[in-house]
Amino acid sequence: MFVVDDSSEIAECLAFVLRKNGFEAIAFNSPAKALTAAASLSPDLLLTDLTMPEMDGVTLARKLNKLHPSCRILMLSGMVREPSVYPDQDNFDWLEKPVTIRQLVAKVKESLGSEGSEKEQAS
Repeated sequence: MFVVDDSSEIAECLAFVLRKNGFEAIAFNSPAKALTAAASLSPDLLLTDLTMPEMDGVTLARKLNKLHPSCRILMLSGMVREPSVYPDQDNFDWLEKPVTIRQLVAKVKESLGSEGSEKEQAS
């Protein structure tokens, strides 16, 4: 999955937490960097902040979905959610800030459903 936030610390922290919980997650501090990576990688989930200076999360999600239509979108926002902000409601969900680790992991699992990107745990 791609984790995008204009704060490097937040993006890295979220990706770290998700990796520790068995997910494959790559952090980006720029929507443009995430889109560049999407040319060679196919994320199953985009976890992105809504409000970023370079490009908002909705625009990033729309552009990423043009490249990878099956990519699920999980938008992080500290603002009241606007349900009509993203056209493909079947492929989209919200996670309101602040968020606990438990809430984050549960929402990512829910968003991925049975197609989850959890790593195989070999013993």
